[in-house]
Amino acid sequence: MERFHSEFVRTLRETAFEMEKAGVISESALQYIYEHGLFKLFLPEEVGGTMTALPEALRIFEQASWINGSFGWAITIGSGGNYFYSCFPASISAEVFMRKEAVIAGSGHPSGVARKVAGGYVLNGSWKYNSGSPYATTFTTTCTVDDPGKPGEQSILAFVVQPEQVRIEEDWDAFGLRSTASHTTIVTDAFVPEHLAFDVSHSTFHNHPIYRYPFLPFAEASFAAVAIGIGRHFLDEVKLLLDKHKGIWDRTNPSRSMFLHGQLEEAASLLEEQKLLFYDVIEASWARHQAGEQLTEAIWSEVGAQCKRAAKTAYTVAQQLFPYMGLGATMQHTHINQTWRDLQTVCHHSILVDYA
Repeated sequence: MERFHSEFVRTLRETAFEMEKAGVISESALQYIYEHGLFKLFLPEEVGGTMTALPEALRIFEQASWINGSFGWAITIGSGGNYFYSCFPASISAEVFMRKEAVIAGSGHPSGVARKVAGGYVLNGSWKYNSGSPYATTFTTTCTVDDPGKPGEQSILAFVVQPEQVRIEEDWDAFGLRSTASHTTIVTDAFVPEHLAFDVSHSTFHNHPIYRYPFLPFAEASFAAVAIGIGRHFLDEVKLLLDKHKGIWDRTNPSRSMFLHGQLEEAASLLEEQKLLFYDVIEASWARHQAGEQLTEAIWSEVGAQCKRAAKTAYTVAQQLFPYMGLGATMQHTHINQTWRDLQTVCHHSILVDYA
């Protein structure tokens, strides 16, 4: 089934700069996501999900990011948060996930404090980079726990927080992925009942393979798919620009035309090669994981390394080509500029940076 028809692609790209000004993806884009269950790729059928296999989901992330970087990131983060579905208390799964519009915004960084009180916890803290915060139906926060009954002990728990308990500080001002609304959330003296606390390191009730695939390679693969998709779009924009100028360059500066077409062909080949290697590694690890094989740390490390190589290739070929695209490409209202900015931003995520 075709998930993104050509008319939708055209319309979304036409509104891309309006979305940037608004700082959030459009209502029509959100409705498309809801209608096609794109926030529910990793949820079981009983809450309206499709339990999509990881390789297939990554192709969806890639294609959505090829359409528009912020749109692809919204789907990747919105569905990816459901990786922790099996960690939620079973008693609240329907309440949190059943709605067609259900999507979580949250942070795994323990930048808040939860004080144990009778019947639950009182939360205080702030959490950066909560993508999709304006349309989130549920928020999750991660806190260190201050329990007077256990002096000297410190633990970390996650909490389900209602939108009315959250203040959104609209501070996402990155130059790329500007429509992701990745704002800071602030919680002040919010009471959370005991049954809405959970431990993300413990799966409670659902044993689907996606929930047992290690989180780090899951995140690396998800973000790499976004980078590949945006990188493909960038190369498409380069081709459009070269085709536009080909006639005049062939007459006035044929060496420039030949050089740039050669550079584009090489860049496209490099990205396609790394994309194929990326999916080969992901599909192999998924098949073995799904079959119940216990994969070694070395195998998971290679999965992560290939994710980083693929993302770095998308980033590098864009960096090599962009300086040749002329002054017009520096204008922020052009698609070539937008895709370049989006690619820079996603590839700055620490999960995709190779520090070795």
